[in-house]
Amino acid sequence: MGQARDLIQQWFSQPDPALYADDIDWYVPGYPVPQERYIGRAAVTEEFFPAMRRQFSAFKAELNELLECGDRVTAIGRYVGTTKAGVDIVVPFLHVWTVRDGKIAGVIAAAETSRFVRALG
Repeated sequence: MGQARDLIQQWFSQPDPALYADDIDWYVPGYPVPQERYIGRAAVTEEFFPAMRRQFSAFKAELNELLECGDRVTAIGRYVGTTKAGVDIVVPFLHVWTVRDGKIAGVIAAAETSRFVRALG
């Protein structure tokens, strides 16, 4: 395993904002949040994640596979959760993570977002 893959594996095991670069670029088009892009550690931790958590009583990312190519790591998995209204949800995802200087510098997240729309109404 390479360093980039190890870092992303670590994040999926125990998400930790200390793993983010100060200027992290978190791109989540179609996700049920107010913005599609969050720039900087504070924006990701104080805006993106709280916006997601507000809608779910339970929510987690289950990782199936990691593929490393240099400083990029592709993660394949699914989100599993329950909305505040009690609707169970499973959403396949694909993330492309960028690692720079031992930190997570960015992520481009793609998911079957129509499942979010149906579950959240």
